[in-house]
Amino acid sequence: MTLEERNTILNSPSFHDRIRVAFCDWISYWAINGTDSIEDPTLRSQTESMIQSAVEDIDKYTGKITVLAISDAGVIEATEITDQVIRNAVTSIMSNALEYLM
Repeated sequence: MTLEERNTILNSPSFHDRIRVAFCDWISYWAINGTDSIEDPTLRSQTESMIQSAVEDIDKYTGKITVLAISDAGVIEATEITDQVIRNAVTSIMSNALEYLM
């Protein structure tokens, strides 16, 4: 994939939509399975707060997550921007930048 092709994909509305879907998947996972498996009480609390806040206003976060995803190492190194690459980027962002996003 050329740099021009990558930039076209990363700047497209469909990329933003795919980030939104991956973020919804992340929210659904934790909402369905609960946060009891998160050992760190601070991280557990932040995750619960994020879920509640995102359910109320998901658009508040998707823009920030999209910007962070563009610079995610997995996205940068990918030869193709697949849904799995995007899901991995969102999971990484939510693991490493949750406090920033809130």
